[in-house]
Amino acid sequence: MRKLTVTLFFFLPLLLSAQTYPWEFGGGVYITSYQGDLNATEFNLGRYNAKQAAALHLRRNVSNSIVIRLNALVGQLAGDDSAFDDPAWRKVRGISFASPITEFTAIGELYPFGMFRFMSDGERRRVAPFLMLGIGAGYTNPKVDWNDENGNLEIDPVAAQFDRGVKTNKFNIVMPVGLGLRFALSTRATLGLEAALRPTFSDYVDGVSMVGN
Repeated sequence: MRKLTVTLFFFLPLLLSAQTYPWEFGGGVYITSYQGDLNATEFNLGRYNAKQAAALHLRRNVSNSIVIRLNALVGQLAGDDSAFDDPAWRKVRGISFASPITEFTAIGELYPFGMFRFMSDGERRRVAPFLMLGIGAGYTNPKVDWNDENGNLEIDPVAAQFDRGVKTNKFNIVMPVGLGLRFALSTRATLGLEAALRPTFSDYVDGVSMVGN
């Protein structure tokens, strides 16, 4: 069964503008949190297997309400059954993975209340909430620890053999969707706080599929 693996990102980007309008360039530090077969069924919101990432982005202020952002991110993802006590079989199964992640996306930001108080003088709103939606490509190359050197009754050997032999795409489509706030530090600099989900449309971002079923 094809499932959806989701990655949760928290962003703290500092955006420094070459001019108040229309272009901005910036970077950010990120927390990545994997959500998939080697995780709890509910969203963990970064509580487990949190890793780090960093990004650079170029933003084009199309209007007072719409921004187009080109985003490049490099970081890590990880997941581990052993981080969970419930249900008990998950800790016994004990499969884990780690993967680098590289992502290139084009993201649209919608500011329902606008970014600037008055476009003529470029005065920013002190706090500007926004919604975000994008599309792009992400690269992952998971390394799986199957925890089965001495056998593992919680792992179906046929399913494990299938997963080990699958030739998967390391590049997959991603669709960032989330929300955030931008805080005006001056007319030429802002601090942003964002949270976004990254549906990947691949069940092998973690290297596990049939075993997870």
